Amino acid sequence: MVKDNKKILIKVMKKRVITIQKIPYNIKKKLFGIYISLHS
Repeated sequence: MVKDNKKILIKVMKKRVITIQKIPYNIKKKLFGIYISLHS
């Protein structure tokens, strides 16, 4: 059961990485700046 969950998690993470890579660099930089300002 735990192994299956890990496999699903890896699949989801891979999909997320792909969608993040599709986002243009300048938008990523903007989001990153917002993220940092919220967490500092």
